[in-house]
Amino acid sequence: SAHDRAVRKLRQHYARTPAGGPPRHPKDLGWLEFCPTQHRPTVHVVSASHVISPWQWPNYYQQDWLKQVRLEHCSYTLDVFDTAEGAPPQSLAKLPLNPYPIHHPSDMDVAIMHLQGEDSALKTLRSLGVEPLHLRSDDREFEKDQTVYFEGFEVAQEAAEPMAAMDAVPGKGGTNKTSQTEDDTRVFIPFTESGKLFYASPERFLAKTDRPLPEGLCGGPTLDAEGNVAGVVEGIVPLNHDDERLAGAAAFLPSPVLREFINWAERAMLQKIVPEQLFTKIVDLKDGKALNEEGTTISGPTSMPGDAGKSGTEAMGEQGENLQLAYEEMMASLSTTHTPEQVTAIQATVEREQQEVMDIMSTEGGDLEEVITRVRARTRAKQEEIYREAKETIQDAEIISERTDDDEEKKA
Repeated sequence: SAHDRAVRKLRQHYARTPAGGPPRHPKDLGWLEFCPTQHRPTVHVVSASHVISPWQWPNYYQQDWLKQVRLEHCSYTLDVFDTAEGAPPQSLAKLPLNPYPIHHPSDMDVAIMHLQGEDSALKTLRSLGVEPLHLRSDDREFEKDQTVYFEGFEVAQEAAEPMAAMDAVPGKGGTNKTSQTEDDTRVFIPFTESGKLFYASPERFLAKTDRPLPEGLCGGPTLDAEGNVAGVVEGIVPLNHDDERLAGAAAFLPSPVLREFINWAERAMLQKIVPEQLFTKIVDLKDGKALNEEGTTISGPTSMPGDAGKSGTEAMGEQGENLQLAYEEMMASLSTTHTPEQVTAIQATVEREQQEVMDIMSTEGGDLEEVITRVRARTRAKQEEIYREAKETIQDAEIISERTDDDEEKKA
């Protein structure tokens, strides 16, 4: 009937689209995607390590009082300033950060922190017009003479000087403050400067700017022309450098270095959050191993009756062969009682459910029977919804057809 054909057609066109996007292999997931949502930060606050924890960089800061400072003495906030032209910057919000910075394991000058109460903090930021930045894709190569942009706040105070002149440390900005009781009278002025890339190493890029970056830019973003984060500012090459071509150049850690560090940091965070056995499973999945592959840890029985004396992998292999044989027999039987269109629709539904079950077991785990029941329930709900829509569509078409016939009769 027309009704049955409409339902079959809708079923054939039905395809599952997960809310989080198309399915991905576990090895392609980020470390924190395995983490419970209540413990999973969605953004990182990235800065220079010497800005967040200056006492860990005694070669850059020689003040005696700083040697007594420890992490427990510090509190951190993310400040949002109104940068409207013609008026001094006004603080619009101070958002507290968790006082647990994560520093680069190889002492590179970069660290990350995280917002306290991230959900509400992000809502506040967005209400003020502030959106998180994204790292530049590693698929896009940097080129010589490419333009990059340095953005942040210049520290305005008496006798303010470029970063390289603040102390004798090559490439780092410092501070003139020598007393822990001295009031902080600094004013932060929005600053933007462009530069051209002219030197690159695996760990550091240099860009030539028309004027040396001022104090206050360390830890700020280096942006590409699309507004993506191309790096994080370390400082500048000293103005008195022996090589005049390098003197005053802006130095920054490029985005591939940042991505590698963030990946390491997220792995370390996950290891502290989830139980050790679960973390081992996740590492195996990220290495491309299947849950039933040798070397992974699987809780619960892995054998079926009659599998005594067989390894878990052998038993699972035989189960897979038996299931495949049963599936082929079922499809052959269906072809004798259903039309080709119906068989195609049933086959698509079965394959879709198989893939969905595999995705859930790979990413979330759980009881297999319970997962299968959930997937089947979703399919049935969708089928019922399609059936109702098809029925309503057909009924509407029939009503329109009847009205048209009546109109024709009246005209006659």
